[in-house]
Amino acid sequence: MKSHARALIGVGTALFVTTLAVYADVRTHEFVSYDDFSYVVENPRLRSGLGLRSIAEDFLSPYFMNWSPITMVSFRIDFAIHELSAPGYLMTNVALHAIASLLLLLTLARATGSLWPSAFVAFVFAIHPLHVESVAWVSSRKDVLSGVFFVAALFAYTRFVERPDSPSRKHSVTACVILALLSKPTAVTLPILLLLLDYWPLDRLRDASSRKLDFARVRAAVIEKWFWFTAAIVVGAITVLVQKLSGTLILTEQLTLGAKLHHAIQSYGVYLARTFWPTDLAAFYPYAAEYVPSFSASVVISIAISAAAFGLARTRPYFLMGWLWFAITLLPMIGIVQAGLQAQADRYMYLPLIGPAIAIAWGAREIPLRSRTRIAAMGTLALLVGIALANLARTQVSYWRATVPLFEHALAVTEGNFLAHKGLAVGLLRAGNLERAREHFEQALRIKPDWPPAQIGLGDTAMLSGKCAEAVEHYERALAVQPYEANARVALGLCYIKLGRPEEALPHLEFAHRLGNRSEALERALEIARDPR
Repeated sequence: MKSHARALIGVGTALFVTTLAVYADVRTHEFVSYDDFSYVVENPRLRSGLGLRSIAEDFLSPYFMNWSPITMVSFRIDFAIHELSAPGYLMTNVALHAIASLLLLLTLARATGSLWPSAFVAFVFAIHPLHVESVAWVSSRKDVLSGVFFVAALFAYTRFVERPDSPSRKHSVTACVILALLSKPTAVTLPILLLLLDYWPLDRLRDASSRKLDFARVRAAVIEKWFWFTAAIVVGAITVLVQKLSGTLILTEQLTLGAKLHHAIQSYGVYLARTFWPTDLAAFYPYAAEYVPSFSASVVISIAISAAAFGLARTRPYFLMGWLWFAITLLPMIGIVQAGLQAQADRYMYLPLIGPAIAIAWGAREIPLRSRTRIAAMGTLALLVGIALANLARTQVSYWRATVPLFEHALAVTEGNFLAHKGLAVGLLRAGNLERAREHFEQALRIKPDWPPAQIGLGDTAMLSGKCAEAVEHYERALAVQPYEANARVALGLCYIKLGRPEEALPHLEFAHRLGNRSEALERALEIARDPR
């Protein structure tokens, strides 16, 4: 066996073992009250099994405001094996993340012929604290699953470039692109990333003598990828339509284009800052909060890096490639058409983080030191960085062990975090601590008045305390703002039944049934409301 192959196997083994070690504690974790109950615990689809009809439902209809059919199929497989054991789902996430890390190592090593810079990038990807949310959170399965297919597409593409006349190699790229898109639609940037690989390190776009872009080659490279671009556009359009119909785009639609651009530019600075200083990370960052670096600092940093990247493009193309990788892969989540209430999210850096790591790894080779001195210095520095990242990541993993510590930490490192107050309240409610739960639901409403999830939480707290009349008031306030909340309709109907007013319960219960709620509680309540005798 050649020395390069032996070294690659050794690095790959170390990478896999390190990844498992950093995330080993997920074996004792629970589902958290932050989408996990919607995606898994209370998901009626999973109970229908792995039949063709059930899988077809995942492809033909969205679930929980998203259309990610391959991710839903992966949850079905986990449910068939682990049922409702959270560690099983989490270890699947860890395994997928480890596979993505290995594929990244193989892709960069094959495309560049440089093992050690490739190893640095793969290790940073595997153990960076910003990736903990994607791995240690069951609901973020789509990140790691799409990540595997995304990087697999890059690897398949490097093989295709070696033999562009091979239909089977091109078909393998197509399969990976489609699977990545159907796992998480934010993979829409993948065809552009394939063009970036053409630029560097595959060097398919520049004239050999002048080192300038050859636009005939660029045009041929784009035409070569027409089907992959088409697939990305179709999936992107479907996703926007699904999220628009579900109401998840309401927040950003209420903002002006100027406000969106202001937030997007500032977010690039925030994500860069967290890449190099990954502390005080939280499960949720409120949209209205201000973060450092400031907007002006983000503008200056972005302009400076862009100028340097384009200025060094002829001699150090890896720097431009790394910067564009970061900027482009982050674009779907930066806030222009972003869904949800979050200002930023750590999971959005799952793939964009690779770009800065590439720029740093290959840039380190340019340091003007003697060969042995540089190897020793860079090796020592990389080891220290790896140890620091691994320790920070293991600490971050510990916060995801259960709902209460997750949101207690979020409240400790952010301000005005209404969702963290609500999340903590839900965890406390499930633990039976009704009084503390009420306090945090009320705090969420003080920050975000009339927010339906907090009103529903107060209704649940009142109902569990035996105060059905009070619960009715909270549920009605929530439904006045969000009338299509099926679970709130069911809870309101149950309250009316307990108050001896089944005739008032029936319209809400039937509405919830029309909305698709098929829970046992609803069916029993409907029987009582229709025949109260």
